[in-house]
Amino acid sequence: MTDFNVDYTALDRLLHEAAFAAPGIQRAVADIEDALFSKRIRNVNISKPVFIASLPRAGTTLLLETLSELPEFASHTYRDMPFLLCPMWWDKISAKFRKTAHLRERAHEDGIKIGYDSPEAFEEILWRAFWPKRYKSKSFSVWPQEDDNRAFESFFRNHIRKIIALRRPNNNSARYISKNNANIIRIKTLAKMFPDGTIFVPFRQPFAHADSLQRMHVRFEQLHKEQPFSQRYMEHLGHYEFGKTLRPINFDGWLDASPFSPNTANFWLSYWIAAFRHLLENKQKNMFFFSYEKCCADPKRELEKLADILMISQTEKLLSQAEKYRAPRQFELPNYSAPLKEEAMGIYRALLDNSIT
Repeated sequence: MTDFNVDYTALDRLLHEAAFAAPGIQRAVADIEDALFSKRIRNVNISKPVFIASLPRAGTTLLLETLSELPEFASHTYRDMPFLLCPMWWDKISAKFRKTAHLRERAHEDGIKIGYDSPEAFEEILWRAFWPKRYKSKSFSVWPQEDDNRAFESFFRNHIRKIIALRRPNNNSARYISKNNANIIRIKTLAKMFPDGTIFVPFRQPFAHADSLQRMHVRFEQLHKEQPFSQRYMEHLGHYEFGKTLRPINFDGWLDASPFSPNTANFWLSYWIAAFRHLLENKQKNMFFFSYEKCCADPKRELEKLADILMISQTEKLLSQAEKYRAPRQFELPNYSAPLKEEAMGIYRALLDNSIT
């Protein structure tokens, strides 16, 4: 398990704090990086990127790991930390003192093991660097579609080229893949920016999902209390999902009207309802709902569907990972509000009807 008091030395923490204290400097270095590494990135082709987004605890990390194993995909890894905005410069600098990758269970204590070369969700840092004012409030709103930023789009595309060049140096046609749960607030923006891209939204049965969210929130509240650097670390990464860093997404104003505290089960079920109702109502043509339970029940069949949608060249390599999909541990579920349960089940049935076939 990740122990932030042990796994991050005083020097590691100082480096993290310095890197995230001045995002403007990282952006400036990224501009210089464009020129320094122009030969390496100029011929990298951005084609059919894949974006994985949902509420946390929906199986997004597992889906990212599954697809990132294929040589046709390239993603962020822990090696990119903490200078996320200038990954090629940091790759060159850090190579001199690079540590050997040893797998350890992540802080979620959910059995998923990570190392320096594991894919991870770091993309939100890029969005925050260009829209810092959006990160000042205690909750998030859905991204206005008209809030375009040509400077960001240019930066993002160059950044994608760099990630592909770093991860797949011999394959300029590799496809960028990211997991960023917060992208559910900007589904329309992504669909517009990358019309040839694919957006996957994993989902779970609402009562088990909401329970998992609540338990993780309680766990991270305790972790942030015991290990204060862990809270700053999550804030640095743009992970505002649990614990003291929690900043819910206020889909269609649900949060303003909610009488529930984040420490209650009904809060998380209400959050689940608001999120997936919004996603169903704003489904894009290149967006696909992916049932975690269906994949656990028949992983090869569901992964074959993914392979068809993504036109994956190495289907057998994808199917060989089917054993990773196992039903999560069962817990005694909370006593949710009856009206919320009824509403949640209606949305869940709609998600199943709209999931990949």
